[in-house]
Amino acid sequence: MINNFFEIGDIVAVKTHPYFNELTNLVISGDPGMIPPVMIVTEIFKSQRTAFGKDSVKEETVKYRCHWFSSNSLGFLSIEVFEADLKLIEKNTRNICPAALRRGDIVRLKSTSLELGKLKSFQHFEDNSLATLNGTTAIASQLLFLPPIMQVFDVQYFKTDKPLLNKKTGEILRTIPVWEVKCYFFNSKLDKLSEITLPLDALELLEEIDRNKLEIINSVVGKSGYLIASRDNVKTIVKPRSITVRVGSYYLRGYDVLLNEMNEILIDKTVDFMAIENPYEKEVPSFNIESNPSEATPGFIYDEITESSLYAISKRFYVRIKYKNRNDQISVRTIKIFNVVEVNENGTLLKYLMGFCLLRQEKRHFRIDRIQSLKVIILSYSDDHI
Repeated sequence: MINNFFEIGDIVAVKTHPYFNELTNLVISGDPGMIPPVMIVTEIFKSQRTAFGKDSVKEETVKYRCHWFSSNSLGFLSIEVFEADLKLIEKNTRNICPAALRRGDIVRLKSTSLELGKLKSFQHFEDNSLATLNGTTAIASQLLFLPPIMQVFDVQYFKTDKPLLNKKTGEILRTIPVWEVKCYFFNSKLDKLSEITLPLDALELLEEIDRNKLEIINSVVGKSGYLIASRDNVKTIVKPRSITVRVGSYYLRGYDVLLNEMNEILIDKTVDFMAIENPYEKEVPSFNIESNPSEATPGFIYDEITESSLYAISKRFYVRIKYKNRNDQISVRTIKIFNVVEVNENGTLLKYLMGFCLLRQEKRHFRIDRIQSLKVIILSYSDDHI
């Protein structure tokens, strides 16, 4: 019996890799080119090695065959590694049903999302900043082991010429996958379609993209409209900039109105999109001074912002404000779960807009007379999303 810690399909790495199980949100500094790949366990077998610190003394252990893709050689590689030299990065929870595979399906290595998420940093100095050693740190993707997407053309039983059992004792010597998949991928080094056979447990199936969703997004890209994106009853509003594709996954890149920043949304079956022309129900001050000159006065603006805040509270809508603090610094904030309160400060009654600020991710208060503008967003919030 093989007493192994890792299972076929687990994602692992040698112990010099900076990732740990459930701790992969790291920025790699130094020489990112020396970071080893994350790999997928594809075979498990009994082995022997010399005991640590002892000459010629053999001990039984477990070895693993692990697969990865090298962008340098543009090839799928494998290596046999002792259990003591590996650490777990991600337990196998995603298995493809072989009966569900069809010729022409698109697959990729399970490790792809982790390799896509690898970030590296590097320091940049201008000549005029060397005296003070003030530089800027840039963050970029590290894509040394990013595999290609592949197209399935056959599925068959896994083949090996290695013994699986001890014929005398019946002991299991090697655990192997049940299925292997024949695939095509474009090999840019050879400038042709190359064929590769990989264990099914090393692969993940990419869902077919919903072209209707792409058409909805594309109808707004580069135009004046917006999109409401909804996933698991959580919604946001995006001003779309582009559709990007990385190793078979499609992303919407755009300006997130709620978070006030550029963001990416994975386009898959769990997310829905709806095109809208304007994300704001109210925008104040409106400055319609041609029909009502008093709209330009501070008092009118103060009342208009207060009334619009109370309206948003009644509808449970987000509000987006441009705010000048006591140091005359202006920032844009999106607020939810808020209220208008009146405070007596040294005999002066002041009104505050109080709520959860999405920028600071905590409750904040804003003096209404310092709010430069307010927009009521046509999106309701839920207390459960704090």
